[in-house]
Amino acid sequence: SGNTPKMKAIEVMMMGRKRRWQASRMDSTRPLPSACRSLANSMIRIAFLADKPITVMVVYGMGVARAGTKLLIESDPGLEVIAEAIDAEEAARRASGHHPDVVVIGPNRSFGADLHTQLAIVEAVRGSSPQSKTLLMSLTADDVGAITEGLAAGADGSIALGSSSEAFLGAIKLVAEGHGQISGDVVKKII
Repeated sequence: SGNTPKMKAIEVMMMGRKRRWQASRMDSTRPLPSACRSLANSMIRIAFLADKPITVMVVYGMGVARAGTKLLIESDPGLEVIAEAIDAEEAARRASGHHPDVVVIGPNRSFGADLHTQLAIVEAVRGSSPQSKTLLMSLTADDVGAITEGLAAGADGSIALGSSSEAFLGAIKLVAEGHGQISGDVVKKII
């Protein structure tokens, strides 16, 4: 081991070469540990999805809220809103025509008494575009009845309106990947 800065730099460089050589000599037929496989699969999924944005349809009874939700979703370059609807019939028509990856459904109270509930929208979307995932929005984590009803009908996840923008956009991506999504505060209320 040298005392000069130049000798230390050479020593560091040689250690790096030795590590690279050792890595190249590893037996590639050995199976990867499960944590590495999981990470590798996630990286492959992310690389694939990076080329193709996740397509989203927004179903919301209130026009201004629907427009705001659309703007928030489109602020993420990995997401693209391809359709909008205000009720179950329109959601079914648009889902069958566009086949979005994820359908984001506004809270029950946004649809009014004479329009449709989240449950009817989930069932309509499932019937017209079975491969589309659905994410319910709830006013609060206390809206447990509507959330559990929607999940029982086949919704893939739920998130409260009080969640952060990052949590909301992350929930869309998780649901698109096939992961169930329920806000932690909702889980606490259910349990």
